[in-house]
Amino acid sequence: MKRMAANPDGAVAQMPLAAAVARAVEDDSAVSGQIFEQDALENAEVRMLDFAGCVFRRVRFENVSARYVHFSNCRLEQCDFSGMTFRNGTMTRAEFAGCRLTGATIDRVKLKDVLFRESQLNYLTIAGCRMERVEVEDCDLSDAMWLETQQKSLVLARCRLNGAEFQATPLKGVDLSDCELENLALAPELLRGATVALDQTPLILGLYGVRVRV
Repeated sequence: MKRMAANPDGAVAQMPLAAAVARAVEDDSAVSGQIFEQDALENAEVRMLDFAGCVFRRVRFENVSARYVHFSNCRLEQCDFSGMTFRNGTMTRAEFAGCRLTGATIDRVKLKDVLFRESQLNYLTIAGCRMERVEVEDCDLSDAMWLETQQKSLVLARCRLNGAEFQATPLKGVDLSDCELENLALAPELLRGATVALDQTPLILGLYGVRVRV
């Protein structure tokens, strides 16, 4: 996965993020090949946010609303998307490193070749998405909601899934053996074809109402 992650070589700093977005909206175009550092986009309501080949470092998105959101070949480092909604768009070859998406929503988005690592994804809602080759490493997904999402080659490595809930989201082929699964909420059939560790067996049996005496 890492070799598929974003590599926006050639991106340069040109203008503040708000100005770049305003120009893209005016021109009905994508924001392309730019670096944004210690910046913010606030109180913005637009039809589309479209970023291609961009780098974001310590950027904050606050009270941002867009009908469509696209990130293509973008790298995002220590950015804050808390409470933001990513809707009706795509994430392709995107890398989120050390980011905060607490309480955010990813709604009807197609994610392909996307990497999340060392990020706060607690209380995240993932709804109606299609995922292909998405890798989530060392992330906090506590109390996250996964709703009616399709996945292919999803990797959850060393993640905290305590209190997470899955609805109509099969986990076939997903290795959960090094994840924290306390108070996991899902129908047992959604785990068919997933892999768990031996010491996680009591947690899984608990989904069937079986108590393990130790």
